[in-house]
Amino acid sequence: MKTIRVASVSLWTVAVVVIASAPRGVAQTPPRGSATAALVTNATVPLYPAVAEAARLSGQVRVIVTVRDGIVKKTEPMSVAHQILVSAATQNIKTWKFRLGTNTVFETTYVYEIEKDEAPVPENPHVELSLPFLVRISVRPAKPTCSDCGSRGLPQPQQP
Repeated sequence: MKTIRVASVSLWTVAVVVIASAPRGVAQTPPRGSATAALVTNATVPLYPAVAEAARLSGQVRVIVTVRDGIVKKTEPMSVAHQILVSAATQNIKTWKFRLGTNTVFETTYVYEIEKDEAPVPENPHVELSLPFLVRISVRPAKPTCSDCGSRGLPQPQQP
């Protein structure tokens, strides 16, 4: 297992864990076409969509990816996850670059998870990559502060 730190993502640093095989609970999809030779040479670090985190949306997004001459040419979502998650996954996949001459079609899965326990302050997501077949992004939502009370339908504190 290898950890890479990326310094210029949003306001915080994101820890990315690159995994050689599929993590527990998600089966690695057998490749279609010649995806066994689909070496990702460049990709943008995926993040948990802020709107999805705030709405506590989670789910799996399966996408059929078509690569021609090393560039993602087509993405076909195959799951019924929330559109915010589907859009985030397909936009991220379009940033992937493969070795020049790579022509393949394969299925990839993005797993978006909201952890049950809340963090006292906002934290970076945990990102696991088993490219090109699996991306897992999990986040601990921040506990609401008192200034958030009104937006969640809770009573506002009394002003002296």
